[in-house]
Amino acid sequence: MYQLGPATGIAIGDRLRKARQAAGVTQAQAASTLAVSRPTLIAIEKGTRRAKLDEIESLVNCYGTSVNLLFAHEVPQLDLNVKFRSSAEQPAGAARAVALLNKLGSAMVALERLLGVALRPTPLPEPVVVVGPIQQQAEDAALIARQIVGIGVTPVADVFSLLEGELGFRIFVRKVPSQLSGVFGYDSAAGPCILVNADRPRVRQSLTAVRALGHFLANRDSGGVVGDDQHESTDEERFARAFSYAFLMPAPSVRRRFLELVESNRVFAPRHLVYMARCFHVSAEAMCRRLEKLELLPDGSFDSLMERGGFKTSLIAAQQADHGMHNPHGIRLAQLAASALNRGLLSEGQVSRMLDLDRVEVRRMIEDVFGNAAEDSIDIRLG
Repeated sequence: MYQLGPATGIAIGDRLRKARQAAGVTQAQAASTLAVSRPTLIAIEKGTRRAKLDEIESLVNCYGTSVNLLFAHEVPQLDLNVKFRSSAEQPAGAARAVALLNKLGSAMVALERLLGVALRPTPLPEPVVVVGPIQQQAEDAALIARQIVGIGVTPVADVFSLLEGELGFRIFVRKVPSQLSGVFGYDSAAGPCILVNADRPRVRQSLTAVRALGHFLANRDSGGVVGDDQHESTDEERFARAFSYAFLMPAPSVRRRFLELVESNRVFAPRHLVYMARCFHVSAEAMCRRLEKLELLPDGSFDSLMERGGFKTSLIAAQQADHGMHNPHGIRLAQLAASALNRGLLSEGQVSRMLDLDRVEVRRMIEDVFGNAAEDSIDIRLG
């Protein structure tokens, strides 16, 4: 059984209160679990009545957490700074998506502290003062960001792994209302967090994540929603969009590949557009818009192709081929959950409740990353 050690009644009560609130359990419900009165439960949470070990275990089971997690280093309940320009412009379901992002961000921080691991990200570039020519500032910022993470001007096959592994982003992939591409926010305890729509093609997920990076470069405390009908009404939004295109499709590399195709074929055909999109792991539309912005194709080229109708078949095939997700729930989250399970720090049910998944989804999440060898181990020596 877990030893409370020097923890005071006040500290224990405070953590029990926070766990109850995070689980959405009322004081009356918690009191019923212990078969005590509500005033007694309140006294436990205030620390004027010290909880017994069996009472603590009953409560953490009710809250879907664990004693290990409860007494880990203080785990914050995140309140990510996600702003909407006005209540009228808030997409339907956005509030629920923000709440889910807060829950998942808190769960990841809790897992890290329970396991004793810490992010050691490469510091983000200095904030960009978005004034004057936005397009050029976005181009410059994208190249600087690429240099910082050491990828030069080469295409990025896995944006999620890059943002998580190099820049310390916390990225989650879940189904959210169809009109949302994603939600992002920042918290001083967790850093930048992003929730992307699992129903989007992989290329759209990548664009959403990098657009969020653009917002964070323009404003460290930035947060918001990326929607299908999002209007670029601010300089920050225009910068973030331009940055995402420049980061995923760096101008020097795009120009070089475009000219190679033109020189070898004497013409640039729609099939070449699909080829370039696959090379840079973006959608055909994003690639065409980028070529237009770089003045390699005339403005309106993509709209013209779509109006002719013949390009739609190739476009649909390319989108279907790129529909596979990076990982249904996030690679780093799967690794942390697997570690907590393998070390016996959390049960499968506790992980399930923390991550808002059923047990089958938890197993699938881990298998998608580690395969059937998730629980195998190799003897190593640390230190």
